[in-house]
Amino acid sequence: MSGLGNYYRVVLFVLCAFFIDIRVVSAAKIDEFYVHEFLRITESSAIWQTSKFIQQLNEEVQLLADDGLIPSRYRLTDVDSMIQQLDQSKDLDESKKFEVVRQYFSALSDLHYGPTLQANIEPYLIYPEHRQPVTLDANHILNFALLGVDSPSDAFALARPDYIPYLRLRVAFRVAEKYGVLTDDQRLKVQVNLERFRRLSHKVTDQMLLVDIAGAELALYDGGSQPLVQQASQIGRTDRQTPLMWSEVTHITVNPSWTVPPTVYREDMLPQIRRSQRFLEENQIQVLDFDGNPQSPASINWRNPGRILLRRHLATKMS
Repeated sequence: MSGLGNYYRVVLFVLCAFFIDIRVVSAAKIDEFYVHEFLRITESSAIWQTSKFIQQLNEEVQLLADDGLIPSRYRLTDVDSMIQQLDQSKDLDESKKFEVVRQYFSALSDLHYGPTLQANIEPYLIYPEHRQPVTLDANHILNFALLGVDSPSDAFALARPDYIPYLRLRVAFRVAEKYGVLTDDQRLKVQVNLERFRRLSHKVTDQMLLVDIAGAELALYDGGSQPLVQQASQIGRTDRQTPLMWSEVTHITVNPSWTVPPTVYREDMLPQIRRSQRFLEENQIQVLDFDGNPQSPASINWRNPGRILLRRHLATKMS
């Protein structure tokens, strides 16, 4: 692992198929100031003189289905009527223009940040607290929108996460939907993971350690699209799941020790030790008190062991 050292900072992501039901998450609410600002800047623009902009915007909104979003959330009201008005060289009233821009901004915001950002779902994607959280930047959305004045597809391309796992999953999802091979449950899982990738795309770095819980796999990236290391990873069980987290690896310990977590100690190991203390010897598990002092297993009342710790060197193999 070239470049790995005591202070090597690797972003760590943990993913799984845990459900966020994005179907019930509301679209982002953009401050009306930015909507009015867009209207002010484009007041004399051609976008309000022909139907081209609204037609293209409506088409881009439908394509959000490929991103796992729900196009109906951003559907323009009376779009056919507005197109007809503009084709007849009739002006849209200000309320209709406002609604068009509001939906435009909501679609760009959800595509860029994900609708669950505003709903405060899965806070592990925002913390740890010493890091600046990802927040919706309305100026960013306004810039996207203005860059898409001549062609809304440009704005949506800029807002779409430029993150390889996201783009690959999006393409696979589009193909699967085209051929109708997904069940409702499979479709929801893909939508959930597209949303996760939208959220994570704001946190990724060139150096990243990705743990895929659903696939029980670990991958290390260092600036390339292909992992330097890819291998199986031990994960939790269905009834005791690996927690979701986002963190940073700041150093590596070679041949570390492992202090057995309380739940694993109580529910998994203690019953086996009670059956035979050879379990400790066979797995090279050391018994310690809470001050770190070694204890003789024979001196412990394993029916009521009290405050002890179990520790194992990870170079050893569990039986």
